[in-house]
Amino acid sequence: NTERIAGGTRFETATKIAEKLAEKKGKKPTEVFFVYAYNFADALSASTVAAVKGAPVIYLKTTGDLDKQTADYLASVKGSVKQAYVIGGAGVISNPMMKTAASALGLTSGKTVTRVYGANRYATCVAVNKAFASSMTGTALCIATGADFPDALAGGVFAAIKSAPLFLVNNAAKKLDDTQTAYLKEKQAKKFFVFGGPGPVSDPTVNLVKAVK
Repeated sequence: NTERIAGGTRFETATKIAEKLAEKKGKKPTEVFFVYAYNFADALSASTVAAVKGAPVIYLKTTGDLDKQTADYLASVKGSVKQAYVIGGAGVISNPMMKTAASALGLTSGKTVTRVYGANRYATCVAVNKAFASSMTGTALCIATGADFPDALAGGVFAAIKSAPLFLVNNAAKKLDDTQTAYLKEKQAKKFFVFGGPGPVSDPTVNLVKAVK
């Protein structure tokens, strides 16, 4: 059988998927991940840990009011959700929007709704991996380009099954930043899975990651 899970907008589609997830699990979520609706990088960083936790990913705008379908969904899980996470900095999801989402859940911004972010998409990915290290207990690391979404998106469930953090790289930079290097030294991965060909993630970039000890 084929079932389409869809809404009139990306916001509603996200809530429909969240509702289907709850139906399959037989209970409402206790955790929710909020990501920016109009770019992909932070959603990719959150996707693996959200899958491991069985937590829905809900879209937010930068400012303004909650989308109606989002507001309705948050009202439906108010009391069930005890912890929520905003992935990304205030430039993509503002502090007022974070407070609005927290209020919709009956939670407190900065306490039971916390922001996980870094200086850029690559540092945010590292921040997510560190914040949820207790859920990402696998010894492998999954490498994908942070410049586009298809490869990391396709590999997200695989990474979740392996409990392996997703590690976004900037192939064009031909180097790792200090935040990435420090994380790799801490992680000490035993195996690496690279999503995509040598165009998006070159062999020299892979070797940079593997060389960190």
